[in-house]
Amino acid sequence: MRDDLLNEPLLFGLTHAKQEIEGWVDDYNNQQPNSALSYQTPVAYVAKFNSVEAIAKLELTAPYDVSRALAQKQAG
Repeated sequence: MRDDLLNEPLLFGLTHAKQEIEGWVDDYNNQQPNSALSYQTPVAYVAKFNSVEAIAKLELTAPYDVSRALAQKQAG
């Protein structure tokens, strides 16, 4: 986990920690550009690929939920 998440002064239990982590992952995947992905967000990078096989073969260095990206791609 990144320091910005772990530097939270106080987490008020497991539910609060889960909410904070989910928010951080969403921000990381959708808002934060990644230099390893040519300064694109992980979601934008994966959107370039058309097949499930191509996405499954990716070796991302960032935390990323491929199943979530697939669901979003299929929905949209």
